[in-house]
Amino acid sequence: MFMESYLRVVPALLLSLPAPALWAQPPIAAQRLQRHATLYQGGFAFFYENWQVHTNSRQPFIAFSDLPTTVDPSSIAVVPQEGELLWQRFRSDLDKEPLEQLQGQTVRFISSDGQQVIEGKLLKLLSSYALLQTSAGLLLLPSPTQYRVLIEGDSTRLAKGGVLQALVRTRQTGVLPVAVHYIVEKLSWRMRYLLRLPPQGTTLTMCGFALLENHTEAIYDSASISLVAGSVSRPVRAEIPSIQRRTGVAPSLHQEAAPEASPPAEFSGFYRYQLPYLISLRPLEHVQLPLIPCRAAQFERLYRIESHADFGSQLPVTQLLRLINREQNGLGEPLPAGVAQILAGSTDSLGFAGEISFPETPVGDTLVLALGPAFDLKARQQLLERREIAGSYVEESYQISILNGGREAASVELRFHLRWDQHNWRITSSTHPHWRYDATTAAFRLPVAAGSESILRFTVQSQRPPR
Repeated sequence: MFMESYLRVVPALLLSLPAPALWAQPPIAAQRLQRHATLYQGGFAFFYENWQVHTNSRQPFIAFSDLPTTVDPSSIAVVPQEGELLWQRFRSDLDKEPLEQLQGQTVRFISSDGQQVIEGKLLKLLSSYALLQTSAGLLLLPSPTQYRVLIEGDSTRLAKGGVLQALVRTRQTGVLPVAVHYIVEKLSWRMRYLLRLPPQGTTLTMCGFALLENHTEAIYDSASISLVAGSVSRPVRAEIPSIQRRTGVAPSLHQEAAPEASPPAEFSGFYRYQLPYLISLRPLEHVQLPLIPCRAAQFERLYRIESHADFGSQLPVTQLLRLINREQNGLGEPLPAGVAQILAGSTDSLGFAGEISFPETPVGDTLVLALGPAFDLKARQQLLERREIAGSYVEESYQISILNGGREAASVELRFHLRWDQHNWRITSSTHPHWRYDATTAAFRLPVAAGSESILRFTVQSQRPPR
C-alpha cells in the first residue's frame, strides 16, 4: 500500500517541479515550539512535537533537525495544520563511529592502566592504527580502540541527531504550523516502590517512584513528559543494553520545588501519569521522580507452604505480605508493575530486607508479595501410611510438623498438591480445618505459637485410574 501511493506521488512531483529543485533546493529550517514525550514501560517512547516554519512558498521544502538517532523511521509522521504532505525522508547524521568523528581534532589517548598518555591531532583512523600529529612529530599508534579517549569540552556533540525533510503543499504563505510525531527506542520508564515494614503492628509505609531511563546518546531538553502504565503492544522492541548510568533525582526541573504528579488518568485501557513540570533527560541518564505519594497502608503477614503428595523431606516456608488495594486500607489507586524494595526496622536501625517484583495491581485487587523463606519457621513432611481399600481406592496418611523458633505467633497456610492420577479425592480425617483450594489441591491453615511446634495429620482418599 505504501509503495503504491509512493509511486503515484512521485510522478506528480516531477511534473510540478524541475527535477534539480526537488532534491537540490535548500530546505527551510523549521522551529520546534513544543515537545511532549510519552514514555512506556516496554522500552520505547512516543514523541509529539509542534513546529512552525516561515515560508513565502506554497510548496515549501522543510527541514526538521535534531530528531533522535534511535527514532523508528517507519513511525515518523508529518502533519501540516493546513495543506497536505507530498513526501518525507529521514536521514540519521550518526553515520560514523565516535572515534571517526574526532578526526581533525586534538584528543588524548590513555592506556587502560593509566600509565601512558598520548596527546595529538587525530589525522587518520583505522581499526589497526591511528595516525596522530604530536608536538614531537607524526606518531603511528597501534590498536587505538584499546585506549581510553579523553575529549575536552562537551562530548554530546558526537551524538548528532537525525534530519527529517518534507515537502508540503499549502494554499497560503506565511507561518505554517506542523506537527511531527514518532517513536523512539531505548527511552523508557520503570516503577520502583519503597515499602517500610514496622518492627510491630500491621501498618507499613509505601512510596512509589518513577525511574526515567535514557539509554541513548541524545539529550531531550525541556520536554513535557507523561508516563503510561501497562503492557502496550508493539511488534518490534529493541533490546536495551547494559550501560553505566548517571543517576540523579529530578535534575533540570524548571521549578524550585517539584510538585506531585497528578493522579493517573484512564488512557485507552491503560493509565497515564502527566508530570507537572518540564524536564531534561541527558544522555545515558537515570532519573528518579516521586509518582505515588508516601502513605500508610494496612497489611497482613502470612506464611505459606507448598507441598506435594509422596514428598517426604524439609519444606520451605515462604514469608508473604498481603495488601488489599482499597481506599479503606490506605491505598485505592492503580499500582503499576515494577520492583519493590523492602526496608525493615526502626528509624535508627533501618535495614534492607529484600527486593521483589511488584505485579500490576488494579483497585480492589489483592496484592501478595513473597519475601522469601522465613528464617524462624521450618516444616517437614512424612508419609505415614499408604493402603489400598475396596475397589480402586487408596488412602494415604501424612504428617507435617511446623516449628516456630521466633518470638511471635505465626499463621501458616499449607497447600497440598495431589498427583495427577489421584481422582475423586477427599480428606477423610484431619487435625486442622481444611478446604478444597482447587481441583487438585487441598489447603490447611495452622496457627503456630512462638517457640513451639504444630503438627498436622490428615488422610486423603483417592481413586486410581483404570489400568
